[in-house]
Amino acid sequence: MPKTREQKEKLVSTLNENLSKAKGVVFLNYKGLKVKDSEELRKSLRDKRVIFFVAKNSLLKIALREQKIEIDKEMLDMPLAIALGFLDEVSAAKEISNFAKGHEEILIQGGILEGNFISSVKVKELAGLPSRDELYAKILGLLSAPSRNLVYLLNANSSALLNVLIAKAKQ
Repeated sequence: MPKTREQKEKLVSTLNENLSKAKGVVFLNYKGLKVKDSEELRKSLRDKRVIFFVAKNSLLKIALREQKIEIDKEMLDMPLAIALGFLDEVSAAKEISNFAKGHEEILIQGGILEGNFISSVKVKELAGLPSRDELYAKILGLLSAPSRNLVYLLNANSSALLNVLIAKAKQ
């Protein structure tokens, strides 16, 4: 059943709201993806707070125009799905890229980062970056390393002295 103008306007406003709030957006061609696989993808994305949906390309074009985002015109001639990441910039790209490794039907077409269109190559590079939590863990490890090394050195000297005293006592 065709959508009314009111429903289409609501979809466009929802798209606008999601595009403005999303930190990272990935466009993908889903042609040939089975329903079971699509549900599996949706579930894995939901766990990472990534919204996945299919919008009519004409409505997507309107939303992108209202957001002042330019994308390749050829992309709007194919069936497109959209993944919107709200936690960080890499979550959507990382999850889609990981899922695409096991499903050749999925083709990453591009994305949006900081309000600008990025190519599929850039999306794949973005997917290779560590997540925000991983970066925090690395920074924490770097910050705690000097104090951890100091404790180790102080402990090593006292245990070496203790070993010498035990050896002397055995003699």
